[in-house]
Amino acid sequence: MSRIAIITGANKGIGMETTRALAQTGRFSKVYLTSRNPDNGLAALEEVRKTIQIPDMVEHHQLDISDRWSIDEFKDYIIDEYGGFDVLVNNAGILAKGRRKEKPQQTSKMMETNFWGTLNMMKAFYPIINENGRIVNVSGFVSVKAMNKMQLLSRQGKELHSINQSLSLARLEALAGEYQESANNGTLTEDGWLDDFMTNYATSKFFINGITRIYGREADMAGQGVLINSCCPGYTKSDMTGNAKDAPKLPADAVKTSLWLATMADGSLGPQGCYLADA
Repeated sequence: MSRIAIITGANKGIGMETTRALAQTGRFSKVYLTSRNPDNGLAALEEVRKTIQIPDMVEHHQLDISDRWSIDEFKDYIIDEYGGFDVLVNNAGILAKGRRKEKPQQTSKMMETNFWGTLNMMKAFYPIINENGRIVNVSGFVSVKAMNKMQLLSRQGKELHSINQSLSLARLEALAGEYQESANNGTLTEDGWLDDFMTNYATSKFFINGITRIYGREADMAGQGVLINSCCPGYTKSDMTGNAKDAPKLPADAVKTSLWLATMADGSLGPQGCYLADA
């Protein structure tokens, strides 16, 4: 039986190195490097193939997670070709930058990709995951900072906090809508949300941890051995961090937690629905 791995946002940085690392394990018959821009994806594919033992193991497929049609088209392709998949690393994400007055637009862009895009991937692909499959949602340490601050400020913080194991998907989506509406109205602080530097990105990642917890609970109840977790790769020199000089990691060093979560042995009891951080 074919074992299939999929990595979103994989044309550079941590996504590309995750693709390379999964291919190098030798556990998969196909590893899909996906990208929004086909040209960038094909260039990354060529680079990865040069460094692995079986170049044809890695394939490229166009995928824009902010476009539901693109998600559905790729899902149909995976079903037609293989019937399902074994590993999904939801790595795609953006950090929108701009002037303070542009914050509503920044928030909408980041939520569209980081939260709604990841959620739509889960809605489409979780139903076709194979037994003992693994899903890894790439989050960030800033999500924990947002959680710790928000739990002291508002009911939203308490509802989204990891200690709340009864959070439903419908409620998570409703809270995401409230957050975007407050951002658009310029009332984040008044409505109990965070509104300082980087918090729109941090909050989008905070919501990803909620997705993970909800689907992890569902997978646990299904009893098919599927494990779903989120993680922070650590502070890494990448486009997203502006190749920060003080970042201690290169992308190739930042994939270890994702790789471990994605390749846990069949029958592993967990972790499940958890957020793990790599310092």
